[in-house]
Order: sequence, then structure tokens, then C-alpha cells
Amino acid sequence: MKKICLLLSLYASFSFAQNMDDLKKNAKQMYDASYNMAFEEVLDLTYPKLFEIVPRDKMAEMLAKTFENETYKVRLVFVTPKFTFSEIKKIEDKSLDVITYTNAMRITFNQDLTPDKANEIVKAYKDTGAYTIVNFEKDRNSFYIEGKSTLVGIADESTKQAWKFVNYDKRRADMMKKIVSENIMKTLGL
Repeated sequence: MKKICLLLSLYASFSFAQNMDDLKKNAKQMYDASYNMAFEEVLDLTYPKLFEIVPRDKMAEMLAKTFENETYKVRLVFVTPKFTFSEIKKIEDKSLDVITYTNAMRITFNQDLTPDKANEIVKAYKDTGAYTIVNFEKDRNSFYIEGKSTLVGIADESTKQAWKFVNYDKRRADMMKKIVSENIMKTLGL
């Protein structure tokens, strides 16, 4: 009987470690795909229920337009990400994890900005509370912005137990409520 308990304990430990290893690997893969603007890979790593709200092709179009349009272009600035993973929780037949990390981007405007417009944009980004650094780089006509980003990792039947992700922003919590239940959000502290 002790051998069976020991084997079950070892199996559970191995499964948890493997699950956490997969989560870490996939989170890094999502970060790298975002940094490299590999939008198809980003979408492959996105939790599929999001596509019930915004179809995948529309999401791809939105990503492309968000990162480059007639007004500005956005590029992620590489920072070595230091991911913080919560404890994996099993809720409603889903494995879930909240992942936070520092993210940085540079938004370069196509038209020269006046000092007043630049100050207005700096204030708008700072007022969101989501960014710790917002600097206007006059010589580049761009903004360097850094702050904490949050991903929610989800593995369930719809993902064949592979980790997929949703960006979480408390300013858009209503979107997250369309993807997971309020019970999940509350349990995860979102």
C-alpha cells in the first residue's frame, strides 16, 4: 500500500512539474512571438474562446493595425522577461495560472508631435495606472512605455490541455468575463 501511495505521489509531483514546465515554455513562446510580431503564432497561443468573441481573422487584422497604421507604429522593446507565475489552480475543469512580467514598447508617430500633444499623450498613458515609465523621446518622435503585463494561462479540453493565453487588463475586465466565469476571475484575484 505504501508503494502505491508513493507512486501516486511521485506521479502527481511529476505531472505538476511537467505542467509548470510547459506553462513556462509556452509563456516565453508567447512573449517571443509578440516581440517578433509573429501574429499567427500569437494567435495559435491564444485561448480559443476569445475567437468566439472576435473571430481569428478579425483579431489578426486588429493586431496588424494596432502595431502599424497611418498614425503610428508600435514595437516591443526587448527586456529580459522575469515572469512571475501564480500557483496553478484547477477550477471548473480548467487549469489556470496568472503570469505577470514587465513589458516595454516604443510608439513612434509618423507626424511630428507638438510639445503640448506629447505632454497630453504622456499624461493619458500615466493616468491609466498601467505603466511605470512613460517618456517622450523627442529625437525619435516616439514614446518609450514600460509597465506590468498580465497573462492568464488556461489549459482545458478545448486546448487539449495545452497552455493557451489571454492578455488581462483590469480596464477591460468585461472582456475577460466573456471568456471565463466570474468565479474563476474572483478565485484568481482578477
